[in-house]
Amino acid sequence: MPVDLTEFFVTTTCGRNFVWSEHDYGSLIRSLHFRGYTPTFIQPYSEYEAEVKAREEQERLNHELTQAVETEGMKRSA
Repeated sequence: MPVDLTEFFVTTTCGRNFVWSEHDYGSLIRSLHFRGYTPTFIQPYSEYEAEVKAREEQERLNHELTQAVETEGMKRSA
């Protein structure tokens, strides 16, 4: 029988970041506490990855816009 595990992105009070697999949120909390970790942030890893990709894309677009504005400013001052 296959075991359904969910990956979670976890940040702890000691500043560590983990990708931790567990059956559910409750099991994750118990596992973390059993190993001496207190979570400060938990998010399903798939959601975390999507947010990171969206943030990276926004940064790329901001960089492109900044470059375009600077290039246009240089053209006008010349």
